Order: sequence, then C-alpha cells, then structure tokens
Amino acid sequence: MKKALLVVATVVFALGMTVTQKVAANSFEQGVFVTQDVKYQEIPTENVPETVTESLNKDYSGYTVDKAYLGDDGSYKLDVSQADVKYTIYYKENGELIKVEEPATEKIEEGVQDLQEEVKDTVQVPEMQ
Repeated sequence: MKKALLVVATVVFALGMTVTQKVAANSFEQGVFVTQDVKYQEIPTENVPETVTESLNKDYSGYTVDKAYLGDDGSYKLDVSQADVKYTIYYKENGELIKVEEPATEKIEEGVQDLQEEVKDTVQVPEMQ
C-alpha cells in the first residue's frame, strides 16, 4: 500500500513539473520575457502612423498625445493625457498595444508622499527640555 501511494505521488509530482516547464516555455515563446532595451527618440506627433492613432483613439478616446517617440525596434511610445490623468502607452507599428504605464515621475512623487506620511505616523519626535 505504501509503495502504491509513493508511486502515485511520484507520478503526480512528475506531471506537475512537466506542466510547469511547458507553461514557462510557452510564456517565453510568446514574448512574455523581454530582454531587449529599446531606445526611443522623440518625433513630431504628426509622424505617428494612422494604425497607431486609430488604436489610441479606440482604446483611449478623448486623450491627447503630448509627446511621441519612435523606438529603434519600430515601436511607438506615446505620452498621453486627459485632464490630470497621464499615461505612457506603447504600440507596435501595426497598432497593437504593447503596454500601458504611468509616468515614472508621478510614481516617484507618489512614493515620496507615501513615505513622508508613513514617517509622520511612525516617528515620534521627543520634546526638548
């Protein structure tokens, strides 16, 4: 009985490892892991291809393109805004969305404000006598 249980446990473990390896391999093949650093150069917003602007207007209707950049891999980086909401959006030349992120400067400012509030809440300054 113990041997049968050991065999079953070994088979289940082996199958689990195979599935995990296949998922990791598939993820790598699908381009989930990006190792190339893309260099972007600012371009006039009028030079962004129509396929990209159509995708942007469909996905982010009402947003204004503040700055546009062309990557050395042919991708486009767009800094867009609507009122106080800002994003950096990356597209392939065919208009396919790559990723969306908030500008790093805003993230840093938010992080600094959060740390300042946390310090105020946790640090008690002793009174001088």
